[in-house]
Amino acid sequence: MFRNWKFVISCGLTALALCLTCLLAIPGEARAAEYGHPFPGGFWNYDPGIFVEDENRDWNGDGEPDGTDRFGGAPNDGILFWPAGIHYVGGNNVGFGVPENCRLEIPAGSSVIFSEGGGGTVGGTLIANGTAEQPIIFTCSKKEKGAWSSLRISKTAGPETILNHCTIEYGGQGDWCLLSVYGDNDTQGPHPAPTITNCLIRNSNTVGLKIHFDANPIIRNCRFEDNDEWPVAISNNLKAYTFEGCTAGGNGTNGICITSYQGGIAIPGDIEFYNYPTLPYYLCYALSVPDQRNLTIHEGAVLHLYQPLFMEPGSGLNIEPGVIIKGYDSNSYITCNGLFTALGTAEKPIIFTSGKAAPAPGDWSGVSIANQSANGSRLQHC
Repeated sequence: MFRNWKFVISCGLTALALCLTCLLAIPGEARAAEYGHPFPGGFWNYDPGIFVEDENRDWNGDGEPDGTDRFGGAPNDGILFWPAGIHYVGGNNVGFGVPENCRLEIPAGSSVIFSEGGGGTVGGTLIANGTAEQPIIFTCSKKEKGAWSSLRISKTAGPETILNHCTIEYGGQGDWCLLSVYGDNDTQGPHPAPTITNCLIRNSNTVGLKIHFDANPIIRNCRFEDNDEWPVAISNNLKAYTFEGCTAGGNGTNGICITSYQGGIAIPGDIEFYNYPTLPYYLCYALSVPDQRNLTIHEGAVLHLYQPLFMEPGSGLNIEPGVIIKGYDSNSYITCNGLFTALGTAEKPIIFTSGKAAPAPGDWSGVSIANQSANGSRLQHC
C-alpha cells in the first residue's frame, strides 16, 4: 500500500508549492479584500500604518483576536479594503492612519471599535459609505463620552473622502473634537472637501464636528445629539458653509459656534448665515468683515452675539426679513463702517434684542452705524 510513498510525498510537495505560488501571485487588493494574508507572520515585523484587531481572526495563534493591515507594498499596495464586520482598533497602536495617497474603504454595516484613548487620522482617502439600513459605526469599546479621541480628516485628505450614513460616538477625549476636518492656515494651501452626509454625530465629551482653518466640507442631513459642548464649531476661517437638512438636539448649546484659537478669523470670500431652526449661529470670537466682503444673514436666521461684529469700510451687511440678533453683555454689539441694509417687513420684522432669559434694559451694547458707513444704508421694519 505504501510502496510508492516517495512518489506520494513528491506529488504532495509539488502541489503545496503550486498552492503557495498561486497565493503569492494574488494581487494585494484581492488579498486585502479577503482579509486573508497567506503568510501573516511574514508581515508581522512591519511598522503598520493600520493595526486592526478583528474579532474573528487570530493570526498568531494565542487565542486572542489580532491582525495587521498596512499601506504600501505587500500586501495591499496603498489600497485597503476592510471586510464587512467588526474591526477592533487597538493593540500596539491605539489608532489607525490612512497615509497621504492611500485609500481605505469600509463597507456598509461595519463597526470600527477604538480602544480607550484611540482615534483615527485620514491623510489620504477614506470611503465609509453606509446605508440607512446598514450604517457604519465609529465607536469605543467603552461606551462613555470622551473614551476615545477623534476621527480627524487632515488637510491632505483626498477629495473622494466620504462619510455617509455613519454613526460617530463616544469620543472627544481631552481637547479633541469627535469629528474634525482640517484645512490649511495658508489660503494657498490644500482645502479638503470631504462629504459628510446622513451621519449621526453624538455623545462627544466636547464638540461634535469642528471645521478648522480653510477646509471645505460638504455637510448635509446630519444629526448632532448629546454632545457636551457644541454640535458644530467653525474655527479660524469663515466661509459660506451650508448645513442643509442638519438638526441638533440635547447638546450643551444647540448651535454653530464661530471661534478662533490661533489669530483672528480669516474671511476668504462672502459669508452667508442660513436659517437652521435647531442650529442658530453663535459669534464666540470677534469677527471683522474686511473691505470687498459681504455678510448676508438670510431670512429667519438667528445670530447670537457673544462677541462683537465689525463691518470694515467697503464691506456690506445685508440682513433679510425675520432675522433675530441677540446680545448678552457689553461685548455684544455691531459696528458698521460699510453698507448696512436691514430691510424687514411688517409681517417679518428684523429684531435686535437681548438674549437673556429675563431681558432688561442695558443687557447688551447695541448697533452703531459709524460715520464711515456707506451712503445708502437702510433699516426698515426693525
